[in-house]
Amino acid sequence: MATAIESGIGRINYGRQSGKGTIATAATTTVGYNRPKWEDGHLSPGKKLGVAEYIDGNRFASPSTYTDMVGGEVGSLTLQLQPENIGLYAAAILGVDTVTGSSDPYTHTITSAGTTGHWGTWWQSVGSAVGPEKEVYYDSKIAKLQVSSTFADKVVRGTLDIQALKAARVYTTAPAKTEDSSDPYYHTEATGSFVVDSLTIREVTESMLDVDTQMKPLWGDDIAPLQLIEGKGLITRSMKTIVTDDTLDKFQLAVYNSATPSAGDDPSASVFYANMTQTYTRSATRTATITTPNVAIDPDGMSVAPSKSGGEVELTLGGKALKSGATPALSVVVLCAESGSFA
Repeated sequence: MATAIESGIGRINYGRQSGKGTIATAATTTVGYNRPKWEDGHLSPGKKLGVAEYIDGNRFASPSTYTDMVGGEVGSLTLQLQPENIGLYAAAILGVDTVTGSSDPYTHTITSAGTTGHWGTWWQSVGSAVGPEKEVYYDSKIAKLQVSSTFADKVVRGTLDIQALKAARVYTTAPAKTEDSSDPYYHTEATGSFVVDSLTIREVTESMLDVDTQMKPLWGDDIAPLQLIEGKGLITRSMKTIVTDDTLDKFQLAVYNSATPSAGDDPSASVFYANMTQTYTRSATRTATITTPNVAIDPDGMSVAPSKSGGEVELTLGGKALKSGATPALSVVVLCAESGSFA
């Protein structure tokens, strides 16, 4: 009788590569290597078939069939972000990390000023008595990173869209890096730190940061892709709150370019730009601060309207994050025990 694979038993490991073409080393446990708390999603080989029809005199198709491609967009992972790795994955996509300090805590300043992200290796294992199925994905990059938290379920999550040139190679030796024991950051560890243009907003129920490189794989003379090519990247930022006497001003600035519009004022052609920041604080030595100094607040979909059943009026403040002069569009400043650069 057949035995089903144990889908609840698995692990994912990440290792930063020294460069394209050089797979990370499974035995390494130093900076750049991590076994995260893997909540959802998976990587897959991305093997797809193609067909070429021809006229053969038969009623039903029997086309020439071939392997079209392997790899490329290999999947999405949802990870619970911890003090040890929130900076690692931010640096992996942004490519810049300046470390200061002479002892724990070290300050990692990760910004969007870089020109490329880092090549990485992912080891994925599923099963125990059956299998386990072990696949390694390397010459990979994080094409998109979304960092989010909500009051509803508290955990700070990172959703990583992964693209890889080398997909689903079989491996046997398990990565040596073990899982860090700390809890993930929580939404409620940002209490009193959600700030929009110097206004602290306590009623933030959701926070979202989205870094999208617009990456696409490119194939040539092989079924595996040869390049991962970025487009013009986009960074967006938003905070979901409710309309109060404080946040109503932000709505009015976005629509009228005035916190106190007068009778007869029409929606303005001016754009409202806001500095948005928040800090997750586990302790004085374990923090993560996300700052977007120049967000073009998008009023599309904003409204302040009554409801027959009453209740709160939701308001989402956010939009595209832009650079502010020489200041990058995004900075992630992390305090942690790691002395080496994540980049």
